[in-house]
Amino acid sequence: MAHRVKSYLIEAKNATLRPYYLVRTVWPIWWRLNGKSRAMYEGDTTQHSLGAEEKRIASELKQNGIAISHLDILLGPEWLPKLQAYANNLRMKAVPSAKKTFLLALFNRLPEIDLANPFFQLALNEKILATINGYLEMYAKFFITSLNVTLPVGNEAPPKDSQRWHRDPEDKKMTKIFLYLNDVDDLTGPFTYIKDSHYGGRWRSIFRQRPPHGYYPPDGAIEKIIPRSEVVTCTGRAGTIVFCDTSGLHRGGYAKEKERLMFTAGYFSEASPRPILLKLSPKLEEEARRLTPSQRFALGK
Repeated sequence: MAHRVKSYLIEAKNATLRPYYLVRTVWPIWWRLNGKSRAMYEGDTTQHSLGAEEKRIASELKQNGIAISHLDILLGPEWLPKLQAYANNLRMKAVPSAKKTFLLALFNRLPEIDLANPFFQLALNEKILATINGYLEMYAKFFITSLNVTLPVGNEAPPKDSQRWHRDPEDKKMTKIFLYLNDVDDLTGPFTYIKDSHYGGRWRSIFRQRPPHGYYPPDGAIEKIIPRSEVVTCTGRAGTIVFCDTSGLHRGGYAKEKERLMFTAGYFSEASPRPILLKLSPKLEEEARRLTPSQRFALGK
């Protein structure tokens, strides 16, 4: 009885919010709400001087909704060892995720941004931001991050939560990066994406987002519609980094036999009505003065 009452209250709240979210995702309104961030991006010449790898990633994001690179190629070979070492030091403090029983969380639910942390250095790296901004064609806001161990669940456990196909709810057009800190194969819960299911893509109209939520299609429904050739399974060695518009259909974390250690950072537009799930450290006020315009915008400074 209590569960039914709770479900009813949640749905009643969603019904109240839905018109507001729907209006903000109508293209002309969404475009206008992002006018400031578009103008700032267009006026920042440094954002348009992408290297060959960043250009490739931004181009593939626009075409397919997903692009895969490696940290060594994008930022240099010094990055992966320091990120792995930092993560290993946090592993002793890992706690079970409050929502997903197959995850151990190495960051707090509302992590505090500290630029001494190499993962935040990565999330706010100018090459990363310029690539994402190039896809969105505007300055993006950094709104969420996590560092999780995905625990193996065996071969018989049914997929649940984000292990199932779904669309994220945060924005009409957005980007997340997924960095593998260990080797990931088919038994390690690779991130998987339906190519061309992002905004403007061939498969955008099926199982659409339902603001203020994304959407979880019924089990088996995707396989009846989408050809296998459209499914991108992102296996790769440690340091593999996936750029993806997660308003498109995706799933991941169904690790059967081996753990996956993965860092995630999410970016959406200024028009998104969703909350930013990060805290700013007190010393960031002083540090923000030394950041670039796109970095300050990403932090809401």
